[in-house]
Amino acid sequence: MTLEIRQLTRRFGAFVALDRVSLDVAPGELVALLGPSGSGKSTLLRILAGLDAPDQGSVLRDGEDLLAHDASRRGVGLVFQHYALFAHMTVFENVAFGLRVRRRALRPGRQAIRQRVLALLERMQLAEYAARYPSQLSGGQRQRVALARALAVEPAMLLLDEPFGALDQQVRVSLRGWLRDLQRSLGLTTLMVTHDQEEALQMADRVVVMHEGRVAQVGRPDAIYDVPASPFVHGFVGRGTRLPAIVVPGALLVSGHRLAGDTEGWEPGREVEAWVRPEDVRLAPRVPWGVPARIESLLSRGATVHAALAIDGASGITLDAEWHAGDVARLSLHEGDQVAIAFARLRLYGTEPDPRLVGVFVPHGAFGTPEHGFADRGMWSQRRV
Repeated sequence: MTLEIRQLTRRFGAFVALDRVSLDVAPGELVALLGPSGSGKSTLLRILAGLDAPDQGSVLRDGEDLLAHDASRRGVGLVFQHYALFAHMTVFENVAFGLRVRRRALRPGRQAIRQRVLALLERMQLAEYAARYPSQLSGGQRQRVALARALAVEPAMLLLDEPFGALDQQVRVSLRGWLRDLQRSLGLTTLMVTHDQEEALQMADRVVVMHEGRVAQVGRPDAIYDVPASPFVHGFVGRGTRLPAIVVPGALLVSGHRLAGDTEGWEPGREVEAWVRPEDVRLAPRVPWGVPARIESLLSRGATVHAALAIDGASGITLDAEWHAGDVARLSLHEGDQVAIAFARLRLYGTEPDPRLVGVFVPHGAFGTPEHGFADRGMWSQRRV
């Protein structure tokens, strides 16, 4: 099933929830709609489900006008964040509900409904809970019941609105892989709304980042993370720090520090925003090869340590870094220590009013690890490692 969304617009008074949104979805694809609250992702899902109507634009499914059909005739399965199960019905009855309320001409027989529901419950690992009520289930089990109910009507398209939002982190993680495997085995075209970046990057074939009712970027998860199209996407998807920079011949001046590298094709003197990921901040040999910085804080998280750094000359900017816990322990780094850092790469963006991606700057001699012989501690005392 192919989906073609063209110039979809939805306004609520002066507020523009969707602003000329266009998107193509391929058969069997899982597309994640990712964005902050108010970005328009749930509005788009509601329009596709038939729960709202656009002010303008079109939606074609396999070349047919989807918007011409009411919600009951769109062949859509919808799963909400808070399950929306009927508390007075058993698991079996909840899953069978959509089949039983079909128009008589389309309604399967009683035995056919029973067979389909039992088969779905078996697939969802819920067969032993068929006679239980929602109040007798865990959050993860309730969400699987809601999904089984959506699949029971054999939809052409599955819409998931924050499907794991009401679950605790451990259950969310376990259900992500389970749902992704199920979706692939069914080959069901799926759109999922989420504000969880990790969820979108792990589950989706493609990610649609939305901002203020518009599509900010569409691409594979790795492309969205590695090559964000704008400062907003960089700041929203993953972590990152913005540093003011100026392009000069053969180098980039970052917060006053000169980083040698290839700047061919970039206008000398141009002011840009340089964004850096925490994993691209490396410990380096001492100045002049590294940029001087002070460790403001260290937060251990298992195998990694998150560091907050203050770069010399960059007042008011806290640089996020992520280092291997073994390196931090081996170098005996502590809060308050002076270190030298290097950047593996920086993504450069234009300033307003044109904040598009300029390119990726890779400094010459960017160091991968502190294993080049030296690390700095204290007042720039040099210590062999």
